[in-house]
Amino acid sequence: MQTAVPPIGEPYGDFICASVGHRSDYVFEEVDRRYRLYELRIDLMSFEVPELDGVARRLSAFLKSSRRGRCIVTCRAGRFSDAERFQLLRIAALSGADFIDVDSELPFELARELRELSRTVGTSFIYSYHNFESTDKLDVLKSWIERAEASLSPDLLKVATLVCSDEDAETLLSLCSPRVIVAGMGKLGVKVRCLAPLLGSPFTFAAAFESTAPDQPSYDELRQMILSTTADQLEKDLRRL
Repeated sequence: MQTAVPPIGEPYGDFICASVGHRSDYVFEEVDRRYRLYELRIDLMSFEVPELDGVARRLSAFLKSSRRGRCIVTCRAGRFSDAERFQLLRIAALSGADFIDVDSELPFELARELRELSRTVGTSFIYSYHNFESTDKLDVLKSWIERAEASLSPDLLKVATLVCSDEDAETLLSLCSPRVIVAGMGKLGVKVRCLAPLLGSPFTFAAAFESTAPDQPSYDELRQMILSTTADQLEKDLRRL
C-alpha cells in the first residue's frame, strides 16, 4: 500500500505561503486570520489611499497590529520606482514584518542597506531571483546563489523560473535546501511547487485569491497535491535528481 509522504513542517500551513495580490488592502486582516504564513504583494494590491505615503501608513499600521500569522512583504519592480520600493520594504522591516523579500533587480546598494537593517530589527531577509522566460542552467543558478551568499548572507534565498521541461523542473528541485526556496512558474512548474517542501525547501507559494505568478495554483489546490504525493512518487522523483 502506498503511504502519503509526511510533510516537512507541521501544521501544513507552515510550509505553504499564501500569496496575496490583485485585492484591496481591506483583505489584510482576513488573510491574517486564515493563514499561518502569507505574502503581501504590495506592488499588485490596491489601497484606499494609493499614494506612497498612504500605502506606507496602511502597511505599517497592519504590521504593528496584533497579528496571528507570519507575514512576508514583497514589492516587485513595475508599479513603484526603486527608491519607493526601498522605502516600502524599509518601513515593513521597521514595522515588524516577519520577512522582507528583496529581488535581485533592486540596485545592490539598496539591497545591502535593507540587509543591514533587517539584521538590526530582527526581520528575516529573503533575496530572490526571477526568470519569467526560461530556467537557467544549473551552474548559472548555483553561481548566483554563491554570489548572493557571499555578498549579502541572506537568511533565505528564493529562485523562481519558468519551467518548460522536466529537465527544468529537475534543475530547480536539485537546489532545494533549508535555506533555498524554489518556485516553478508555468504549467510544468506546479510539480516543483508541490515537491519543493518535501525535498527540503522551507516553504512554497500558492495563491490566496488570484494567482500572483504564471499558473500559480490556489492554496487549497497545492495543499491537496502535497497531501496526495505518495512515497513511491517521491522516491521516483528523487532518483531523477
